[in-house]
Amino acid sequence: GLRPLLVEPQRRRLVLALVTQLREAGTAIDDYQIPRIEAELAWALSQGFEGAAYARVVRQARREVPLGAGGFAELIERYVGLCRARGVLDFDLLLQEAISLLKSESALAEGFRHRTRALFVDESQDMNPLQFTLLQHMAGADPDLFCVGDPNQSIYGFNGASPSLMDEIVRTWPDCVTLDLTRNHRSTAAIVTVASTLLEEGARAITPAREGGEVPRVRAYDDDRGEARHIALWLSLRHHERAPWSSMAVLARTNAQLDLVVSTLESAEIPFERRGAEHSPASDLVAEWTRTPSVEHRDAVALSTIHRAKGLEFAHVVVMGFSDGLLPHYNATTSEQIAEEQRLAYVALSRAEESLLITWSRRSESRSRQPSRFLHPVESAITELESRNAPLAGDERRARLAAIREILTEPDESP
Repeated sequence: GLRPLLVEPQRRRLVLALVTQLREAGTAIDDYQIPRIEAELAWALSQGFEGAAYARVVRQARREVPLGAGGFAELIERYVGLCRARGVLDFDLLLQEAISLLKSESALAEGFRHRTRALFVDESQDMNPLQFTLLQHMAGADPDLFCVGDPNQSIYGFNGASPSLMDEIVRTWPDCVTLDLTRNHRSTAAIVTVASTLLEEGARAITPAREGGEVPRVRAYDDDRGEARHIALWLSLRHHERAPWSSMAVLARTNAQLDLVVSTLESAEIPFERRGAEHSPASDLVAEWTRTPSVEHRDAVALSTIHRAKGLEFAHVVVMGFSDGLLPHYNATTSEQIAEEQRLAYVALSRAEESLLITWSRRSESRSRQPSRFLHPVESAITELESRNAPLAGDERRARLAAIREILTEPDESP
């Protein structure tokens, strides 16, 4: 029969149970290692590795892993065994089961291809090797296959995803036709210009379909409370200008950053909707299954992590916490991880259609902060846009900009 599918919180509980078993068996595991163990387990399974194969690849790549290559290979085998013993599957094990069936049952594979006239893969830049292997077995040698993806928005590396797999599509099915769609119909030219400064070297240039637009703004605040309070003021001003609350969003690198924004918006009586905390392709799928229309469609500001906001768009967007340690996140240490954080910043800025505010604070409760290393090219582009913009016409337009400037530069009264 069908086995239950584990989502992130349930998978985490299973990992904790496994850690307890290993500790009781004499393996030393500190609490700070547990998130790293979860991340490494997710990566290993997304690559299709188990046991000895994992240990061999890790040793060859000299990849630093918790518990060492051999110890972690044993942990993977224990995890898979625990899932089987409890009669459950996580998302990666579900894909492995599907691949195994298609490989071993040729009649099943042929029947699937006969019934399925065409395959469509959206967000193909987020495929990991396990998912790509499943696609190969589903599609066969001569498929009717349509893939859409943007390598500039590949942000699920922690799940094993790699934008290089988009090139693998061409190598696997060499007769496929590639179409480059480089025209942006969402954002104004000003927003496209600023966001494009975060594209990696060699990326195809993005051309805006919409001319002009309000120049994005960058604002720094003395502390997190000042940042949250001024975000609330900016949202209030937009609403005063008749923008619906639901046309606005506040995006952050981590879910924890939004806690202070929540309390500030509650105090200001600004309605908001907090999007889910988990941010993996599997959790996004579960979110679609469990979506509540009455909540999703009410007039409220969206509060979301950047990962969860990918694929969405809002007229007015605040990207908060644009400082080193948050964006890029302090856990990003390799060049590949920093590159992914830069793509994540690009995703955040490119959610905006009409106006964009980028904020950061100089100090949290416990430490001082520096602006994000991604901020310099953004500010340079903004300065250039401001210098070449023609004088704004109309008393109403000038009054509006003056009001924005007054709200965003008023003295910080926080202690």
